[in-house]
Amino acid sequence: MPTSATLPHARHYIDGQWQDSVSCGESRNPATNGLLGTFADGGAQEARSAVAAARRAFHSTAWSRDRHRRAAALHELADRLEHRKEELITLLARENGKVLAEAALEVEGTIRSRGTLIVFR
Repeated sequence: MPTSATLPHARHYIDGQWQDSVSCGESRNPATNGLLGTFADGGAQEARSAVAAARRAFHSTAWSRDRHRRAAALHELADRLEHRKEELITLLARENGKVLAEAALEVEGTIRSRGTLIVFR
């Protein structure tokens, strides 16, 4: 059984930095009630910070004008998901009480969508 020191802890990624929140939540397996990990339980302040950072990035960088850059970011995300696909399938099944086949369809569908992305100007 994993200890609290070995369990994953999800944090927010805001303005280029990983951040915790004042409060912390627990992710549990609905079938066993076993603790899967913890997460930064964000609220209004984290949401405001994330929106402000996104607006700054959108208006002060080439992001809003460079569709190739946005497409490349989505392809990189898909590549990273592909690299950790089995881990993500297992985690999704455990967190949501899904069967592995259903979790696999969801993860693989997300990865495959990179080939059908429509990138607007």
